[in-house]
Order: sequence, then C-alpha cells, then structure tokens
Amino acid sequence: MNRPAFFFRLFVWFSLRHMARHPRRTLAVLIGVALGAAVFTSVRLSVHASLDSFTRSMDRIAGAADRVVAKPGGRVPESVLPRLLAHPAVKSASPFLSAYVTLGENPEADPFLLVGFDPILDRPVRDWETREGKNSEAAPWLDLIKTPFTLFMGESLAGDVETAAGETLVLDHVGKRRAFRVLGVLASRGLALADGGRLAITDIASFQEFTGIFGGADRIDLIFSSDASESDTEAVKALLGPDLQMDSPSREKESGLRMIRSYQLNMSVLSFASLFVGMFLVYSLVALNAASRRRELAILRSVGASEETVFRLFL
Repeated sequence: MNRPAFFFRLFVWFSLRHMARHPRRTLAVLIGVALGAAVFTSVRLSVHASLDSFTRSMDRIAGAADRVVAKPGGRVPESVLPRLLAHPAVKSASPFLSAYVTLGENPEADPFLLVGFDPILDRPVRDWETREGKNSEAAPWLDLIKTPFTLFMGESLAGDVETAAGETLVLDHVGKRRAFRVLGVLASRGLALADGGRLAITDIASFQEFTGIFGGADRIDLIFSSDASESDTEAVKALLGPDLQMDSPSREKESGLRMIRSYQLNMSVLSFASLFVGMFLVYSLVALNAASRRRELAILRSVGASEETVFRLFL
C-alpha cells in the first residue's frame, strides 16, 4: 500500500471527519493555537524592534565621539570644558543636554526629545543639517546661537505637531513653560533620525534657561586627534578629577540594552504563558473529545452493537 495515500486516508478518517462533526471544538482549538502563536510572535518582533531602534538612536546621538565624560548620578560641570579643549590631544569637546518635553498647548500629546548643545562645538561630533543644507548661502543653524529660544525639529515631529518654520511652540518640562520659535526642519539623516525623528535641537544656553539646569551638562563628548596615544588619553582623564569618569560611548548604550533585555525577559515569559494557555486549551478539548468517545462506546456496547459496527461508526 502506498504510504502517503494511507496516511492521507487516516487524516481524512480521524481529523477531517472529526472536524466536520465538531466544528465548534475545532474552531476553539484553532483560535487558541493561533492566538498563542500570534502573541508570542508579536512580542518577539516588538522586543527586537525596540532593541534595534534603541541601538540606532544611541549611535546617532553619540555621533563620532571617541570618549564620553560623565558624572555618575550627577552632571558634568562646565568648568571642565576649557581644560579639555586646551589639551592638545583633544580635537573636539561638545557638552550635551537632553530632556523629554511636551507641548504646552496639548499636554496629552506624546513627549519628544529636546537636545541642547553648542552648535559650533558640536559640528565635528554629530551629523545633522537642516533641509536647506549646503544649498543655502547662510548657515541657518547659527540662528540657534544668535536668537534665544529657537529650535529645529525632526521631520517626524514636525509632521506630528503640524508646525512650519516661523511658528511658535510652547514647550513644557516639569512645570516650566517657554515659547520656542521654529527655525526649520532637520534633514532626515544622522541625529535627526534618533528617537524615530521625534526630537528637536536648540542651543545649550536656551536649553539651560528653559530647564533651569545651569553650569552643567549631562555629558561632554570628546573626539581625540588622530595621533593621540593611550598616554594622551590617560592624561586627559587625569584632568577630570575623582568625581568624573571617561568611558566609551557604548557604555551608556550597553546600560540601556541591559534594561531593555530585562524587559525582553519579562515579555518572553508572558508570551510563553500565552502559548501554554493555547496548549492547555488543546489538551482540554482533546480530553473532552476522548471522554465523549468513551461514553459513546459504552452506550453502543450496552445495546449489544458488534465490534465491526462500533469501528465503522467511529470512522
């Protein structure tokens, strides 16, 4: 006998006929398995997407920095910046501040990232440009320095808030409100793609006055000269003092990735629980079907049905 044909006949006898006789049970099993598999798959996809998005955002925010000066649990004093810039091994040093803010006119809207830095010092560190780019005779980003409380917005954020250049936005941060004038939209590359494009950049002085954070920065990003040696790096580190530390830009990213992986573990356990629920539903329905079959078999035998008749009826 042809084995594929034989197994197909068994499938028709035991599966398709059972499905036709008990469509509700079959539908419940299929829905249970589908939901369990869908929840598991969607959780895995969302976690992987979160990891990828976070990694890309951190890389774009870090830019070309070789080292990051930070103070654990605090802010880096700006008084360190002149000493760093004066060292011959340091090619560029850019103080960096960031905070999530909301729109004052619409507090229910999703918050977005506001970044503050020195537009001149930051040019070698991060890749960002306005839409006008090099086609413009003037450098429009210099207006961040010349005009207080101005900003450039990422393309995604500009589309969400439906704001164009020249308009004014009222930003809110921990109860502090300030009106910012929109200078334009960033080109979709580099820093402008961090946080999915939902960010705005402003001059560090405007950022500090808006948030009330004076005399400090979240970190200072460093770029060393091409001929800097390990001893030069150690000499720069010695300028910082005991309260500050100098690490690789990937250190902060790794810390965030560990947090996301903890979230990934929790979500994976919950997704496995959804699969278990689907399996339990299948087991329960199979057990119910077996019990009903045993009851039917007992009834048939009680009325004296032959084994051949029982076999034919169950097929």
